[in-house]
Amino acid sequence: CPPSAAFSTPEPGAWVSGDAEIKAAADDDDAVVKVRFLVDEGLLLEDVQVPWKAAWDTTEFDDGTHALALVAYDITDKTAGAQIEVLVDNTPPELTLLAPVEDEILHDEITMPADASDAMELDRVEFVVDDGEPDAVTEEPWEVEYDGSELIAGTHTVTATAFDAAGNETEVQREVLV
Repeated sequence: CPPSAAFSTPEPGAWVSGDAEIKAAADDDDAVVKVRFLVDEGLLLEDVQVPWKAAWDTTEFDDGTHALALVAYDITDKTAGAQIEVLVDNTPPELTLLAPVEDEILHDEITMPADASDAMELDRVEFVVDDGEPDAVTEEPWEVEYDGSELIAGTHTVTATAFDAAGNETEVQREVLV
């Protein structure tokens, strides 16, 4: 009988970035002797010991859809394979915090509008004042309002962070006076 082979990680359609780990599950009646990992039909790594895994530097590839394949070989050179597609995204989102401006003097209400976009898929924009709990916005308009009347008079840091689906992020901070 030929071996069996499947991807353990990543999941089909998953977003990946940076150094991604690819893991396989392979089994056979006798023994699996090697597993080959391929990206877009090019050999990434040939692994000869359990656990079957390969490190993939996705920064060497363009953002977009890529095909991952694996081929497991048993001791008699019979094979089994599996293939999935994943989405590579190594480009962080673009983010502009439109207000408040640096060193602006604020009073009761702090409005924080932002422009945010991503070439692939923007997941969310988080807004926070000082070290408080982030307020996540998952769709346009990318904006929150804070009650500044509860803040102690003085300098405070407002932060907006945009996250894309692959986990890349861009952060913008401003110092304001209350």
